[in-house]
This record gives sequence, structure tokens and C-alpha cells, in this order.
Amino acid sequence: MPDLIVIIFLMLAAFMAGWVDAIGGGGGLIQFPALLFGLPNATPAQLLGTNKASSIFGTAGATSTYFKKMPNEVKTTIPMAIIAFIGSLAGAIFSSNLPRSSFEPIVFVVLIVVGSWILYSPNIQNEKMPTKVKSNLVMLLGGAGLGFYDGAFGPGTGAFLIALFVGALGKQYLAASAGAKVVNLATNFGAVVIFSIAGSIIWSLALLMALANFAGGIFGAKTAIGKGSSFVKVIVATVAFASALRLALQIWG
Repeated sequence: MPDLIVIIFLMLAAFMAGWVDAIGGGGGLIQFPALLFGLPNATPAQLLGTNKASSIFGTAGATSTYFKKMPNEVKTTIPMAIIAFIGSLAGAIFSSNLPRSSFEPIVFVVLIVVGSWILYSPNIQNEKMPTKVKSNLVMLLGGAGLGFYDGAFGPGTGAFLIALFVGALGKQYLAASAGAKVVNLATNFGAVVIFSIAGSIIWSLALLMALANFAGGIFGAKTAIGKGSSFVKVIVATVAFASALRLALQIWG
């Protein structure tokens, strides 16, 4: 268990991550680097497991809030969530075997790529409703691919899911945010199952962060429903780039 200052820092990061993730995805770009810096001696499995065990509560809080407002959007995404859960199991198994020396450079690249994508992604709204075949294919391949990615690494998964729902399935942004939460909840759960079995979760820290993440997730979902989310893009991208710079100094400095 880290000291009190580190715990407070990680709880603040967890709250902000829950808020951001519920609005537009990308909360992992805040919480995961915070764990990376706050726990310099932890293994990749411990970092990922603790991150997922805490963020799943925020995702659950956001999902429940969306369900009360948009129950149909939540229900129609369940098949994709099941596929994503299976993909997440495979991704978590993959990342459990990575040494930290190999893990950190991968995370550095992920932060740069995902941060750039979130900041510079164009308007992806697709007004055309897809055919049933296309919709099923998108849900199958998207669920499996993003499920694996979220189980293995995770940052930016929510934003990618929203882009998929909006650009490929023609959903409105708010509906896409609701669907993304359902799938993200499933991928978080899949990763938690694997890391829990492996004994890689620092539960005392994860539960404290979970309280903060849960509060942030509920607050973020209400913010998204009330105000939208365009203003969050710059915040998330800035955090990603700053984290990448800090990580680069840690690796090569």
C-alpha cells in the first residue's frame, strides 16, 4: 500500500477519470498513467488489474445512470458486450506475461496515438443507418478487437467505442456514449476476472480508487446528459501528452 499522498493523488485521478470516461471516453488516459507513476515498482499485471478493479465501479455507475435515461440503447448493446468480454479475457492473459521493461514503451506509444486521435479526430457522424449484416459485423469485430485491446492495455477504449457507434452504426453521440459504457463495463469485468485469478490486484488501493471513480462516473454521465462533451477532448488529449512526456523521461531520461 503506498503512502497517504500517493493514495490521495490516485483517488483524485480516479475521480477525474470516471468523470471524463462517462462523458466521452478516455478516462484511462488519466487513471492508468497515474498508477504507472504512483506505483513505480508494480508489475504490469498489478497496474492493469488495480486499474480495472477500480474503474469498473465508475463504469457501472455511469451505465446505471444511462440505463435510467436510455434503457433501449443499453439493452441493444448487450450482444456486443458479451463478445467484448471474451476479447478482454484474451487481452488480459496476453498483458499478464509482459515484463515492465517492455510494457512501458508500449504504453508510451499508446498514449501518443490515442491522445492524438482524440484531439484531432474529425466529425465522424454517419447519418445513414447500417444494414443488419453490417451492424452485426461491426459489433462482432469491434467487440472482439476493442475487448482484446481493453483487456491488454485499455486507455482510450471508451473513445474508440463511441467513434465506432457514431461512425459505423450511425448513432447519435449521446446514444453512442450510453452503448460504449455497456461494452466498457463488460471489458473491465473480463480483465478483472483474469487479474483477480492471478492475484494481481492491489485490492485495498483499488477499492479506495473505486469510490472516487464511481462518484466521477455518475457526475460525468449527468454532465454528458446535460451539457455534451466537446470541451473534454482537449483536457483528455493534454493529459495523454503530458503523461507520455513524463513516461518518456522515466524510461529514457
